[in-house]
Order: sequence, then structure tokens, then C-alpha cells
Amino acid sequence: EVVVADTGPGIPPEEQEDIFRRYYQGRHAMGQSEPGYGIGLAMCKEYAALLDGQVWVESVPGEGASFFFRFPRVDAPKEEALPAPATAKEPQNHSPRTFFRISETDTPKPRILVVEDNRELLGFLQNILSEDYEVQVAVNGEEAYALMEQQPDAYQLILSDIMMPVVDGFGLLNKVRNNPSLGFKPFLFLSAFNAEEDKLKALRLGVDAFITKPFETIEIKTQIQNMIRNQELRRQYLQTIDPAGMKPSAKAASSLPNEESRNEAVNVSYDEKYLKELEAAVREDIANPNLKIADIAFKLHVSERTLRSHIKMYTGLTPSAYVRKVRLAQAMLFIQQRKFRTVKEIAFAVGFNDAPHFSNLFRQEYGKLPTEYF
Repeated sequence: EVVVADTGPGIPPEEQEDIFRRYYQGRHAMGQSEPGYGIGLAMCKEYAALLDGQVWVESVPGEGASFFFRFPRVDAPKEEALPAPATAKEPQNHSPRTFFRISETDTPKPRILVVEDNRELLGFLQNILSEDYEVQVAVNGEEAYALMEQQPDAYQLILSDIMMPVVDGFGLLNKVRNNPSLGFKPFLFLSAFNAEEDKLKALRLGVDAFITKPFETIEIKTQIQNMIRNQELRRQYLQTIDPAGMKPSAKAASSLPNEESRNEAVNVSYDEKYLKELEAAVREDIANPNLKIADIAFKLHVSERTLRSHIKMYTGLTPSAYVRKVRLAQAMLFIQQRKFRTVKEIAFAVGFNDAPHFSNLFRQEYGKLPTEYF
């Protein structure tokens, strides 16, 4: 039996059962400068149940409280310990800010970044999410942004509180959305919005979704799963669209599950429209070998930083790789139309000064040299 006692204000009899319910906060917690989230005692009760034990509280208001944790004594099995496998490696000294469990498969889990300054809630989020994701944590926006700058492609989703020291959630979201390498990341706010203007501010900054405290475990797990999955589905779909004709292939059509096609149709339609405008902006000046991303951004009435972020988000390509893909697609179209007589003419028409270099890139893209089509 384990007993933890304090000399605090005590707990009224009518609340002594409720305090073990998840997210419940008693009246005594309301006046505290840093109240908890009502998670710790609920987890204690769950752990007690796992051990066939019990947990309860005894308290007299004004005289403190005593928490009892009782579980049955079990004799350890008298068996010799098995020797460690010869190939076993010593455990590595992983960062304390990375939380993971050993997976039964070699398939890597999606990695998410959880940003929360409350240690109790942070531990709870790690516990419920680590089964499906590799979870890395930060305690404020400044620390989170530093981690993302070090590894821009490391995280599939960012889950962040709003009220935090140093840099809050709004500041972190603003930094992420204005970084071309990070701006496309799904961003989920976990917070109790006390004012409508806070929610509007988050929407203006580009948040993808909200989870309101208190929340159910299934709610946050489902939201994260859907956001990561939809991001990947959209990217897979858009990568199968032919830049020369902007028509989705059969593979693209089958990439969306039937039961969710309608839900995705609006997003895909908008994305397709945006890609058409982007491609048109490139084609307008496709013969210019010095075409710059800034020039394309000007035509689309967005900043260069925003455009770089959009290209990465929608296509999975760097801006230069995307422009090159459009140039080569236009070259293939010219070949099919028999518009030019020589490879050199086609190369110049789509913005390549070096015909041999153009031919090599064309073969990498389509598997044949352009001369094989003449």
C-alpha cells in the first residue's frame, strides 16, 4: 500500500468520487495560479485497475487529504532469467524529449511534434499518441520552431497549445506559415478558446483544425489520423496529374477511397484549380531560361515565400523541380504536335540553352531521348 498525504485545503466529501474522473476539476483548483487538467488522478485509477488494485482518497476539509494506492502482493516467478540475445545492442541514449515504443514491425511511424508547457498534459498526450506515432515534444513555441528548423521534413503534423511562455501558439503558427520549408505542415491547435477573436486569429494565421479542451482520446487520435492521411492522399493525387493536360490518371482516380471521394472532391477541385493557375503562369514565360519563382509569384499575386510553400505542399517538389517538370511536359507536347523539326529548337522553346542537357533530363522524365520520337 502506498499513501501520499498533504496539508492542503482538503477535498469536500461530495467531490471525492468525482476527482478520479478524467478532466474533472474540483472547486479547490479554481483559484490556483496553475491548475491541472484533471488527468493525473484518472490515470492513477486506470493504473490501479491494471494491477487489480484500488485507489481512493480520505480527506477532511481544511485538514488536508490522503491518497491511498493499494494493490495485491504477487510472488515473483522463480525462474532463471533468459540470457540476452547475442546480437542485442546496448540501449541508446535517446533525447528525453523523444517518446516512443518498440514497434512490432519495421514500418516507420509518422512523426508528430507536440508543443505543450503543462507537463501533466504533455505526458498524457505522449502516452495516448505514442502507440501510433513517434512523438517528439517541446515546451514552448521557440523550442518547437528550433526543432523544425533543424529538420524541416521530420514532422508530419504539429499539435500545439496556444497559451505558452516565450513564444505562444499563435507565434509558432505564424513562424511556420511564413517559412517556405514548413508552411505546408498540418497544424492542429489544442486549446480552450475563451474568446471568439482568438479562434478568428488562429484561422487568419492558417490553422488547419482545433481540438477544444477538455477532449476525448478518440477525438484527438481520429483528428490527427485524418489530417495526416488527407495530406498524403492529396499529395499522391496531385502528383499523378499530368502537367501537360492537367487530367488525373486512373491511378489518381483510384487513390481516393470511394467512401471518402465526396468529402475530398471539394479540396481536390480547389487544388486542381490552383495547380492549373500555377502551371499557366509558368507556361506564359516558358521560353525564358531565366524564369524566376519571384516572377511566377508576382503573376499569382502571392509572395515568393508563400508560392514556394504552396508548390512543396501541392506537388511534393521543390520549385525548381516543378518548373523543370512543366518545361519537359511542354516539350513532350511540342513533339506530339510536330511543331518543331529539331531537338535544339524544342529545347530553346521550353527554356533550355543546352540541348544535350535538355535531352538527358527528358530521358530521365520519360524514359526515351527526344530524338526517338522523330
